[in-house]
Amino acid sequence: MDKRLSEANKLENEARKLKNDYFNEQQSIKRKEQAEWEKNENIDVYAKSDYAGLKLGEIEFYYGYEDTFCEEHGSQRCVDFCDKSEWAFTVRLKGEEVIRIPQSKLHPKAGEGVMFYLLAGIGHYLKRKEQQDD
Repeated sequence: MDKRLSEANKLENEARKLKNDYFNEQQSIKRKEQAEWEKNENIDVYAKSDYAGLKLGEIEFYYGYEDTFCEEHGSQRCVDFCDKSEWAFTVRLKGEEVIRIPQSKLHPKAGEGVMFYLLAGIGHYLKRKEQQDD
């Protein structure tokens, strides 16, 4: 009985390894496909709990903790993150910032997720572009 149990454990370990190898191969294929798609389409969408962004060629939309706005210290990030600082939406064109909007000016709703504020910011950007084109 011990010999059969030992053989069963061995087979289970081999099966586990094969499944793990297969999973890793599939993940690698998906990462390569995504990288190829991003390269060809030149579109990158990313999000975590405290930031979200969209890159389209030479333009980047971003909302989150890395870009802040402070009435007291100007639109630059506060050195000491004072209590008047708030997260901001930014647009960069060819790496140069063209818009910075504090969260409080993006939408009257408070407490929404980062994707909500990213979309609201993109809406502000498109509205401004439309007004400039008129």
